[in-house]
Amino acid sequence: MEQLKPRLLHQFAMGDVEDPEIYAAEPIYQWEKSEIGQWCHQHAYNLRFYISPSLESFSQTVDIQGDMSDEDYSFFLLKWGAVGSAERS
Repeated sequence: MEQLKPRLLHQFAMGDVEDPEIYAAEPIYQWEKSEIGQWCHQHAYNLRFYISPSLESFSQTVDIQGDMSDEDYSFFLLKWGAVGSAERS
């Protein structure tokens, strides 16, 4: 079996909210229904999300990660670009 590595697949910011899991649910759901989200569900293992506070901007950053092979991640980068890059904006 190919070695799987943790990969950052999607990222978004939201304001400083009291219940970040509740506010993150809708954008995560919309991502899961998108073409990229569906592809990630088929090719990534152990999809998970992390919420991190940003003290500089008083906001929260949500990262969606999954474990993926080098081959699948190369395809991901060629088709959609790196998370946070200009072509993903």
